[in-house]
Amino acid sequence: MKILKSFWLPGCLLLLAALLIPSGCSGNREAVLQEEITSLQEQLNRQQESLAALEEEKTVLEDRLLETIEQDSRDLLFSALRAVHHIKNEDYGALGEMAHPEEDVRFSPYGYVNQDQDLKFSGRQFPLLASGNQDYLWGAYDGSGEPIELGFQEYFRTFVFPVDFTAPHMIGVNRVIGTGNSLINLEEVYPGASFVEFHFTGFNPEYDGMDWRSLRLVFQPLEGNWKLVGIVSDQWTI
Repeated sequence: MKILKSFWLPGCLLLLAALLIPSGCSGNREAVLQEEITSLQEQLNRQQESLAALEEEKTVLEDRLLETIEQDSRDLLFSALRAVHHIKNEDYGALGEMAHPEEDVRFSPYGYVNQDQDLKFSGRQFPLLASGNQDYLWGAYDGSGEPIELGFQEYFRTFVFPVDFTAPHMIGVNRVIGTGNSLINLEEVYPGASFVEFHFTGFNPEYDGMDWRSLRLVFQPLEGNWKLVGIVSDQWTI
C-alpha cells in the first residue's frame, strides 16, 4: 500500500501539470498568431496605400502623355495647314523653308512611294525649280504607263494641287483616308515620321466616289518642329 501511495500522489501532480501547461502554451500561440495577423494586416494596408499612390501616379502620367500627344498632333496639323496654304499660293520659297534641312523632299505622284524612282529635291531648290523651264521625269501615268514629264510648277498644279486642298472634305492625322489599288507604304519608307492627309471623297456623283483625290504631307520631327520630307499625291488607280 505504501508503494502504491508513493506513486499515486506524484501521478496526480503530473496530471495537473499536464492539464495546466497546454493551457498556457495555447494562450501564447494565440497571442503570437494575433501579432502575426496584425503585422500582416499592417503590411497589407501599406501595400494598398502604395498601390493607390502608384495608380494615382499612373493616371497623372497618362494624362500628361495624352496632353503631349494631343499637342504634337495639333502642331503637326498646323504645320500641314501652313504648308498646304503655301502650295496653294505657289509660295515655293516659304514651302522650301518648311523642308527638312538634312533630307530632301520626296515627290510621289501616287499612293505607293517608290524609293528608287520618285524624285527628291532639297527645300532650298524649290524656288529655282519653280522658276525654271526644265521638265523632269516624275514617274509613269497610271493606266497608260506613259512617262510623267512635267516642269516643277506644272507637276504641282497637276498632281500636288489639282484641287483646293485648303478646303478638303476630310483631314486625317496619321490616318490614311483615300484607298484604292495602290499599296500604302508610308510607314516603311518614313519610319518615325507622321503625316496629314487632305482628302476629297469625290466630285461627280456618277463616279460613285472613284474620283477621290488625296494629298499626304509627310513630316519628320526635328528639334521640336515638324519638317517636310515627303509630298504624296493619291487617287484611284487601275
